[in-house]
Amino acid sequence: MSLLARVATVSPFGPIFGKELRVTSRRKRTYLLRVGYLSLLLLALLLAYASSGRSYGGVAAQMQRQAALGTAFFVAFTIFSVGAMGLIGPVLTANAIGAEKLAKTLPVLLMTPITAWQVVSGKLFSRVLVALMLLGLSLPVLALCRLLGGVELRQMLAVLSIATSFVISCAAIGLFLSLFLNRAAIVILLAYGILGVLYILVPVVLVAIFDIGKGGPRGGLGGMQFLMALNPFGCAAMMCEPRIGNFLGDTWIACVIVQLAFAAGLVGLTSILLRRQFRNAGEKPIAMPAAAGPSFVPQPPSLLPSQLPPPLPAFGESSEPALPPVRVASGPPPIVTYVAPMTAIAALPTREVGDNPVLWRELRRPLLPKFWQRLVASLAVMAIMLLIYAVLAEGNDLDDVDVQGGFACVFFGVWWLLSAVLSATAISQEKETDTWTLLMAAPMSGSDIVWGKVVGLLRRMMWPTILMCVHFLLFVIGGVIPLWSILFVILMTVACNSIWLATGVWISLRIKKVTFAVIANLMLAIIAYGVVPLMVLIPAELLTRRGERLAQHTAWYIPYFYLAEGFEGIRRTDNNWKNSYYENGRYITESSSRAYHLPGSERVGSVGFVSIAAGCAAIHLLLAFLILRRTADNFDEIVGRAGKRRFVGVTDTDDALLPVGTSAPSEAAGRGGIVAASAATSAHPAALSDESPDLYASFGRRAVAATVDTAIVMFACSVVGLVWGVINVLTEAVDELDESVTHRVMLNHLGVAILVSFVVGVFYWAAFESSRRRATPGKLLMGIFVADLEGRRLSFGKALVRHVGKLVSALTAGAGFLEVLFNRRRQAMHDRMAGAVVLRK
Repeated sequence: MSLLARVATVSPFGPIFGKELRVTSRRKRTYLLRVGYLSLLLLALLLAYASSGRSYGGVAAQMQRQAALGTAFFVAFTIFSVGAMGLIGPVLTANAIGAEKLAKTLPVLLMTPITAWQVVSGKLFSRVLVALMLLGLSLPVLALCRLLGGVELRQMLAVLSIATSFVISCAAIGLFLSLFLNRAAIVILLAYGILGVLYILVPVVLVAIFDIGKGGPRGGLGGMQFLMALNPFGCAAMMCEPRIGNFLGDTWIACVIVQLAFAAGLVGLTSILLRRQFRNAGEKPIAMPAAAGPSFVPQPPSLLPSQLPPPLPAFGESSEPALPPVRVASGPPPIVTYVAPMTAIAALPTREVGDNPVLWRELRRPLLPKFWQRLVASLAVMAIMLLIYAVLAEGNDLDDVDVQGGFACVFFGVWWLLSAVLSATAISQEKETDTWTLLMAAPMSGSDIVWGKVVGLLRRMMWPTILMCVHFLLFVIGGVIPLWSILFVILMTVACNSIWLATGVWISLRIKKVTFAVIANLMLAIIAYGVVPLMVLIPAELLTRRGERLAQHTAWYIPYFYLAEGFEGIRRTDNNWKNSYYENGRYITESSSRAYHLPGSERVGSVGFVSIAAGCAAIHLLLAFLILRRTADNFDEIVGRAGKRRFVGVTDTDDALLPVGTSAPSEAAGRGGIVAASAATSAHPAALSDESPDLYASFGRRAVAATVDTAIVMFACSVVGLVWGVINVLTEAVDELDESVTHRVMLNHLGVAILVSFVVGVFYWAAFESSRRRATPGKLLMGIFVADLEGRRLSFGKALVRHVGKLVSALTAGAGFLEVLFNRRRQAMHDRMAGAVVLRK
């Protein structure tokens, strides 16, 4: 074999690399990943710019500010890029080998002249190239940092090298785990757990035990260099500060070498194990019949001679005995196939499944499928918890209430990660296997499937919840925290994470690929709890210099704030906390009875704080229920499965068309005037005609319905504004209820609530009119509903356009609303804009 041929056998850039690269480059989610990565990077840079402050002065001051801005941009780029590579790496390779196993193409692939090393390395580098492309697209940011100054080329090279080696090692971890696990969700979770242990838990333990950097046994500087060589996060953070980077020297080179060596070892081990698995599967002995004499295959060992099948009856007898052994005489040696009698089959043990087999199956599905996996996971969790307790006890921090607040946030994050990943694979996992076809053919409604999946997910989340309860119960017994804090943490964790469980089920129904479904569901929470506050903070900081205060107000719906502040309030109460400040010309002193802070400057007692936190949890639960309810109702429509009989009328529960020329519902159609329309009815090209004006709602009915709906929205928002105003009155006027302060605060909050009602009204009308009822509460009261020109239900987008179009109707001095009186379909201007009509039931 020539030298080039030998090099080709070990080169990772073989046919597998080319094939995987072509497939990856054609996927839409690759381009979506690039757009999302660059958008989040831009947001991080804007945050760095907003927090850099403003300086005024001469040329020297401006140059100094430019250098500080360049350093801020570089820090933002470093933190974001290294963190993003750690998150993206395992996701890219989570199904690299598992997908081949599910598709049953891996044995065929290994039978080719391609080596196992080429298969593994080709899959790794083709998917790592996606992440490297993201780093390449962000290189202009480094050019901008260099232009502004404050950053050296050595720092840029170090950060890029660390990020590249880190994503390779993270992807290698995902590739190694995919060799043993076919489910991408479990691979991603385990990979994140391994990364957390390696780069968060282990450094904390080393610092606590050996006093690294504090003159401990490892000698201060040497110990710090050793730790940074093992931890890419810490090494990259140190390189952001030039003085510390110069102090550590070329430690980043050792960090890069360690990461690449770790990745190479994992890839080599994966290729060896992959070839061994394939070889063992091919060398399994196949049971063959004996060389001489007939035998029963399989021979039931438990049957007595009296239970053996009786002989064949005589010709002409009508009895139906059990089937005898069937002898196959196709060639030597003769093989006898045993067919069990019907009586023996009937005697086998059976289990009742129930009316909902999906629920029955999900309730019996564990978090980890195999016993050894559950055992290893349990031992690992126990070891990690004991190790954390030992480290905290070493620093006398076990009795610190703030530490328990940190535990609460960590448990919340773990619960979120597990529920978001598992729910995103609840249905998409079925689509990637052969069970989806069976599930669609089963005589079960969409509600049975969706709610069965949800109950199964909650059952699988039982063990993390028990772990959380046991942890906090230990500290309640120890007198560190009160008993109610356990219920508070459970309520916030389960209720607030229920919305991501609901979105995961909906996304898994919409998206076929498991990996993309998991990424999408994780990104929803990141956007809601991270991106939205940043989008409020950055413009406010740039324009009004009050971004921090406005960002605090966005924490009203963020559960992490309530968890951290709840335990902080417990600490203040235990320490008899007091606070004095000067406001409105007088000093105000607050005691520990008002030790809990709300977003902003409000302070309340424990009862008020827990009540507001419970309201936040209730809103999350309500949104989760609405998402799951809509998913269950639209299940057949989403998956394209044939639905049941359609009804249009008072119940108005589906999208069916009205028959052409149908007039007012007759009594013969059923109680309430329900008009049944079969699936064939939906084939009518024109379900509504101008010849039946009685089908359309009159101007009076529509006006009354609009008045009722407006009153509902205004009342709800006004109540919320008044309650909020009362809380602010109590917090701003502590010593005495000043009448001027009361009027000002109450009017301000009531005015804000009325303005908010216009925004809430947009989603109120759009959501109700695009629901299965196709009507708001006011329209239901008046017996009318909204549909498109063919009688079908409006989409949410069309319903939104219809409501926004009411503003155009109002700007025409009300002429747009009066159009209802002058056309046969009784359409207003906003109805024609959305292609909608309002019908009577």
